[in-house]
Amino acid sequence: MKAYGPVLFPNAYTKLSDKDRVEWNNRAISFTHAVVATLVAGYLFFVSDLFREEVAYGPVVFRSTIFTQFFLGVSNGYFITDMAMLLKYYPNLGEIEFVVHHAVSIISLFLAVHSGYAHIYLYTVLLSESTTPFINIRWYLAAADMKKTRAYTINGIALFVSWLIARIVLFVYLFAHMYWHYDEVIEIDTIGYYFMFFSTSVFAVMNLYWFEKIARGLIKVLKSKET
Repeated sequence: MKAYGPVLFPNAYTKLSDKDRVEWNNRAISFTHAVVATLVAGYLFFVSDLFREEVAYGPVVFRSTIFTQFFLGVSNGYFITDMAMLLKYYPNLGEIEFVVHHAVSIISLFLAVHSGYAHIYLYTVLLSESTTPFINIRWYLAAADMKKTRAYTINGIALFVSWLIARIVLFVYLFAHMYWHYDEVIEIDTIGYYFMFFSTSVFAVMNLYWFEKIARGLIKVLKSKET
């Protein structure tokens, strides 16, 4: 992962402080996980028939396979590792909201792997990782002193649109799906049932909070282009 910096932005990377190099490399890992998670979740929803209503695989809330179990475990490994980095370098890599986000993610993934339940909802949330590459690209461009470039503006617009779709609209659908399938949801074990509602609510609130910041940042960039 350290090779990403010298290859993509050789001049910028060499000028970074040790602290920023740690974040640069850490974001490369985040970028990789986000891309893989998006591809896996996309495959499960748009190619595989595992979560399709019309197939007779049993209640959709309880559907899982060895593969879905395996990748949730892989994803949890990433979040555990990233949490260790957050705590080691706190608050340089992220403040308390990121620690909360990762803690909730780790527990949610552990419960899903342990029980085999609610995989459809875990992969819905993982699909929202499609926004993460744009977040990391924005940081890279800023670190490379490219805030005033067209690439930075285009990435900001892409981040805004992807966040609106994957973390706002998609979460509306997630809660609607939980409502439509409540007769299945209520059959989940007590801890899993309550933590599912708690975790999705935490993520939804955080998504709205970050969306406001993204929108404000985009407006600021667009206004600067007009002057």
